[in-house]
Amino acid sequence: MVKVIPAILATNEKELNFKLNRLKDYKKLIQIDVCDGKFVRNKTVSLNYLNKIKNDLELHLMVKNPSAMKTFPKKTKSIIFHIEAEKNPEQLIKRLKSKYSVGIALNPETSINKIKKYLSIVDKILVMTVHSGFGGQKFLTSQLKKIKQLRKLTRKPIEVDGGINDKTAKLAKKAGATEMAVGNYILMSENPKKTIEHLHFL
Repeated sequence: MVKVIPAILATNEKELNFKLNRLKDYKKLIQIDVCDGKFVRNKTVSLNYLNKIKNDLELHLMVKNPSAMKTFPKKTKSIIFHIEAEKNPEQLIKRLKSKYSVGIALNPETSINKIKKYLSIVDKILVMTVHSGFGGQKFLTSQLKKIKQLRKLTRKPIEVDGGINDKTAKLAKKAGATEMAVGNYILMSENPKKTIEHLHFL
């Protein structure tokens, strides 16, 4: 079994509310993409608006200089930041770990060598299987090799994010991934809750 985390990227409040409504019967952890329009071109809703969400939250920070962010929504349980965006990763990890589970993310073009020194202090690693910042992209099978390499280096959770469906989820799981952040495949399905359960038991 893998852990399935519904993922929401919303550029405005109307879109966020629509996607949250699709998950109204789901009471567990939801991942929210936080984009600043700089690290990626999209810009998402304000962090303050996220305080309205009743689910526990995993924040996927696609922002430049994430260490500049000092406050997060009250339901935040987990924070993932991009190694490409942070000058002092170890310092940020240590600060965040006082309150949250902490993950470090890799874009498709980024080598795992960039994060090897942090594997012992983070709680999970996120491998982007699409290019950051936009939903609906095709799964990059080139990233399966990266998942396999990471699995040889650590027993910690490896999360994949982007282009996940029933077929690509199986590929990622076989490569060593244990968690899946899934957006459109869940949110645009006829029954999001059943789709989550289906992926969970692949």
